[in-house]
Amino acid sequence: MTERPLVFRVAAMVAAGVLVTYLWLPVEHRLDLATVAIAVVPLTFLAGILLYRPPGRAIWWTLLVGTAAWGILSLPLTLMRAELVGGVLVGDVMSIVGYVVVIAGVVSASGRVTSEAARSVALDGTIFGLGCAAVIWSFAAETQATESSIAFTTVTSPLLDLLVIIAASRIVLTSGGAPSPVLLVLGMSAMTVGDVLQLADPIRVQGGYSSAVFWYVVSAFVAGLGALHPSMARFAGRSRRPSAGLERIQLTVLAVAAVMPPLMLLREHDRPQGLSAWPLLLMTAVVFGLVMLRLGRMMRLVDQQRGQLQALARTDHLTSLPNRRTGEAEMHRMVAEAVEQDVSLVVALLDLDHFKGFNDLHGHPAGDRLLETTASAWRRSLPPDVFLSRHGGEEFLMLAKGRHPDNVRLLLEGLRGAAQTGQTFSGGVAVWDGIESVAAMVARADVALYAAKAGGRDAVRFSEVRPVVLQGVDA
Repeated sequence: MTERPLVFRVAAMVAAGVLVTYLWLPVEHRLDLATVAIAVVPLTFLAGILLYRPPGRAIWWTLLVGTAAWGILSLPLTLMRAELVGGVLVGDVMSIVGYVVVIAGVVSASGRVTSEAARSVALDGTIFGLGCAAVIWSFAAETQATESSIAFTTVTSPLLDLLVIIAASRIVLTSGGAPSPVLLVLGMSAMTVGDVLQLADPIRVQGGYSSAVFWYVVSAFVAGLGALHPSMARFAGRSRRPSAGLERIQLTVLAVAAVMPPLMLLREHDRPQGLSAWPLLLMTAVVFGLVMLRLGRMMRLVDQQRGQLQALARTDHLTSLPNRRTGEAEMHRMVAEAVEQDVSLVVALLDLDHFKGFNDLHGHPAGDRLLETTASAWRRSLPPDVFLSRHGGEEFLMLAKGRHPDNVRLLLEGLRGAAQTGQTFSGGVAVWDGIESVAAMVARADVALYAAKAGGRDAVRFSEVRPVVLQGVDA
């Protein structure tokens, strides 16, 4: 494995050397070096595939094919300037084919997320794509109407680059931020800078004097290094949830993309030609519907997460029983119901015997397992109407409304063999007298628990205070 990182280090040094050479070259030769650099990119993808044998190699083959199409565009071939139907050049078709293949490969690789996330990605991509399409349509229509000499691909390339970057950013997430996809995103970003500079001054780019060519060379080298980094074999890695900061950036980008169609529609409002008005109107309506759908999905996700947080706040993480706060709230609720329904209420505190010694002898992980298995066994043994929660440490709270104390005693006796671990417990029980506060009732149960402990443990004691047993209880 040592020779494989060595390949990346050597390639990085060669790329840095060639880039410095480019800066020292006479301007008339820089375009030739850029052509060679762009042509080498597909070869680096092929070398990475053969060297690392990645499990998710389909994306690399699509990147190879797409960048090969772009590489052919950089060659001085007369065929690329030939016109097809409607004045469309062969070079335009090759450029679009390259983008389609690359985007398809990147999207397929970034699809290794959950189905819910995949649907959100599809919605986000559609909204962003329609926003970019509105800009492309508006400026392309203007170019056609004014008979501008700017090529169609020159106008559309920066926007298509953004689509690739958005899709490739998902790979950064699914791969856990591996260097290889990060280098690919940086390479595409450098190409976007070059395309924007070419759009600003396409004539100088043709002569090789523009800084756009420099960014094309940087893009080629950085993307090639991404293919030669050992982490390119981890594209099929485990998905990871995007950070909150990145999600905010994503929502900002979507907001900008969503307002693009109406802005372009406003731009076309006072123009004499009505070439782009109706498509932009349709795009605006579709984007509005998709944004509403996206907001609906986000609201459902927020509701689900709120429910999960509420469940976590009510549940003990170790035993999955209700926690102490939930138990205390349940006692107050049951007291109110006991008054309203004129039935009894019994509270029991159960404490595992010699639990500290068990922890010291077997270790805290074994103690956690004992708590977990005991709680699970007790919950299965008790009837559904009997409440059980973890009161703290090795202590549990049991509440029984509408049951006679003798019936509760039988339930507690049934808990002795439920866990099947040989672990004993002591219990203190108090029957609510219909007057006292919840705190006083729990205090009586706690006194009874200590009495059971003092009497030798492995016993259940009822509070010595004789309560008033209400009518309407079961036998």
